[in-house]
Amino acid sequence: MLVVNLPIPDPKNLPALKFSPRCVHCGQPTSEVLPLNLPMGVEKRSKPVMLKLEVPLCTQGAKLERKLAKVTLIPFLIGGLLMGLIACILTWLLVPDLSSSTSREAVYADWIIAGSVGLIVAIIAGSLVEMAFKLLFAPVYGKMLFKRPLTAMEIFSNSENVLGLYAALSKDKKQLTLTFEREEVGREFQHLNL
Repeated sequence: MLVVNLPIPDPKNLPALKFSPRCVHCGQPTSEVLPLNLPMGVEKRSKPVMLKLEVPLCTQGAKLERKLAKVTLIPFLIGGLLMGLIACILTWLLVPDLSSSTSREAVYADWIIAGSVGLIVAIIAGSLVEMAFKLLFAPVYGKMLFKRPLTAMEIFSNSENVLGLYAALSKDKKQLTLTFEREEVGREFQHLNL
């Protein structure tokens, strides 16, 4: 394992990072490139600035990455959507009707409350469904599943996890940390970018 820290002096003018033409997971020749985007939290010409990484994967690595996404991301989305929708509808039905109020803000208060409850339940329920699927598929995929953080945690942490690579921005977005599982692939990346 090799950790590479890259400073980001200007979040509006990002460096073009290059990977060697080898799979970050196994080191074999690249057959597919997986695009990763990390938001920098600033805008340039009225568009959000994204740090773009073109992560090389071999055919087997790309296939395995898609399978892992099916076990983590899809259960999170479907479980979260269904439970969040149910919670939103139940909350909307149970919250007293505030539309008769003369206040303009109170007209939509019941929808705002129901939507907020639905969103919170969706994140929690989606994470629970994702954990259940990870436990169910652990005999098939092993440690690879448990190395990945939960989808909700990844969304809120400005990080991306791919087979063989973990990319994370610091809180102040002044540094990118890349953790390579294969040291030789990480050293090639360092040679190309430092």
